[in-house]
Amino acid sequence: QAPVALLLCDIDHVRQVNDTHGHAVGDQVLQATAKIMTQNMRAGDLLARWGGEEFLALLPRTSPTAALEAAERIREAVEAFTLRVSDTNTQVRVTVSFGVSSVRCLDDLQAATARADQALYASKDNGRNRVTLAEDQLEPVLNSLNPPCAPPGTGPAPWALFAATRGCGRAPRGGWTKTRVPPAGCPRPC
Repeated sequence: QAPVALLLCDIDHVRQVNDTHGHAVGDQVLQATAKIMTQNMRAGDLLARWGGEEFLALLPRTSPTAALEAAERIREAVEAFTLRVSDTNTQVRVTVSFGVSSVRCLDDLQAATARADQALYASKDNGRNRVTLAEDQLEPVLNSLNPPCAPPGTGPAPWALFAATRGCGRAPRGGWTKTRVPPAGCPRPC
């Protein structure tokens, strides 16, 4: 059976956008985020609005590792986007947090959604603007990250995927150095 990944996405601090700029701008943020997500998904992937500022995506034939990569790609695209509100000349930037899980069988869809929701809350609890894999999915992903370094130009380094699952965040601009090291419990990148 081909794996199906489930991504649960929340727009960070969208209530502040509504309070500061109004609900019309908040609606534009929702629309822009949905468009960015769709542009960064494959043709067979499904995206739905799940709640106020949440989206749920189903990615058929997607391993947990590939789901992490997809969520991180979307997260980066949203973070890089600036919404320009034409009538007020306002610029609005938002970030997103993700919880990622896998659907093991058709009966598991509700449980997979609950696992993704728990992972999403972990993303929020660890500072938002990040991707977190459901705890029960870590072992296969970590096992797939051997050796720990990817050859240049082959996609995200496995360290980045490992760091994403552990809430380690991204390396600072300029990378890790002797004085700027990853947080405790996080591996040093290649």
